[in-house]
Amino acid sequence: MNIGKNLRILREEKGMTQTELAERLHCTQGFISMVETKNKSISIDLIFKLSKILDCSTDAIITGNRR
Repeated sequence: MNIGKNLRILREEKGMTQTELAERLHCTQGFISMVETKNKSISIDLIFKLSKILDCSTDAIITGNRR
């Protein structure tokens, strides 16, 4: 399971930069970078917020499965 890699792929598919995603989440670009490089874990609450922003399922973020 590589949430960071899945997040990066989903973010890029939406044409969103780390900075743009950070602004929507009210966090820093550095935090997004750390999550995407597996240096920072995230809460389930944040996964739910990301799924709404990226218009995807929580499963897509957690497992990369985008059925």
